Amino acid sequence: LVSTEGHAFGTLCAIDTKPRKFTETEKQIMTLLGKQVMTELTLRHYVNILQNSVQTANDLLCNILPKQVVPRLKAGEIIADDIELASILFADLKGFTEFSAEHSAKEVVCHLGKLFQEIDELSLTCSVVKIKTIGDCYMAAAGIPDPCDAQEHTQNMVRFAFGIQDVLRYHNEEHGTKFKMRIGIACGPVTAGVVGSIRFHYDIWGSAVNLASRIESTGVPDTVCISESFKNILEKVPGKPFLFESRGKIELKGLGAQTVYFVQESEP
Repeated sequence: LVSTEGHAFGTLCAIDTKPRKFTETEKQIMTLLGKQVMTELTLRHYVNILQNSVQTANDLLCNILPKQVVPRLKAGEIIADDIELASILFADLKGFTEFSAEHSAKEVVCHLGKLFQEIDELSLTCSVVKIKTIGDCYMAAAGIPDPCDAQEHTQNMVRFAFGIQDVLRYHNEEHGTKFKMRIGIACGPVTAGVVGSIRFHYDIWGSAVNLASRIESTGVPDTVCISESFKNILEKVPGKPFLFESRGKIELKGLGAQTVYFVQESEP
């Protein structure tokens, strides 16, 4: 049995109890039977290829977009959600531009790729959604695309931030680098949606996004800085697992003076 493309699928055998020769009619019947079997096998072969392709496309979409969004997008829905309260984080590597200028492209990509890969894996364990990377800056959100309790997503986000610090510390120890990172977090209402047609992209917009970005850009390396509203939610968590220190009023571009806090874990 050979396909029209020349692929051998197997052999069709007819067994009788007594040795004899086929008549011309029987030969024609066996030829037709062989063609039918070949057609069925070829159909199954292409169905299997199609199913694998669909699964590959679905897996790719789930890597690009939050998995909760994929079925909605495939159903033709326009993804545009108003989220009442979400947590937003920006984390930026300090000094990486200078590092890039002094090292080869391969070294730069390897360091950044390995670091961001570990942060990606961390995001999954913290129920945090990666939004995008912008150069050496990592943007993420919690409490989207499915809204959840404010204390839940703020705790998820701040523990994600502490985890990023651990990842960076281990990376420096392993590779002999001296990278530092500014981390800024804020919370508030956001609009979340999928934009683009050639390259789908899940993104978020809102004043809280701008606030988190400004807190990061004015932050102190190797610390986690948070907005006042974010701090007000965290300080109500039972057991008081976090400590706060006010930085006072910080002038943020386009937002005016805002009270910003350092946050760290309480001693056990």
